[in-house]
Amino acid sequence: METSRLNYCCAGHNPPLLLRKDSDDITLLESGGCPIGLFPEVEYEESSVRVDPGDLFAVYTDGITDALNTEDEDFGEARLRQVLSRNRNRPSEDILDRILASVRDFSLGAEQFDDQTAVIGRVR
Repeated sequence: METSRLNYCCAGHNPPLLLRKDSDDITLLESGGCPIGLFPEVEYEESSVRVDPGDLFAVYTDGITDALNTEDEDFGEARLRQVLSRNRNRPSEDILDRILASVRDFSLGAEQFDDQTAVIGRVR
């Protein structure tokens, strides 16, 4: 935090999202490589991004964005971004609750095939 920079490497399926406190822009933190453990000799790229107090991070599994409704439509990243944008000023726990409730409401009781996990964090 002394430099106000986050060094990161994405070695998962979905890149985390970064929402700036004073902007509607949402940045994908996609530097890295394929999901960890798939190939033994993969090299991963590290990146750095400036962060400021109030910036919000969302880390999530594909079970959130790939959640299906009864019409076989997926929840998608665009809906996730909308939920995050609308609730960005709420406490992290509330944002997480709203993401999961939005996925449940969208799914209309359709059986899901994957875990639905998310972590919300805010820079202090």
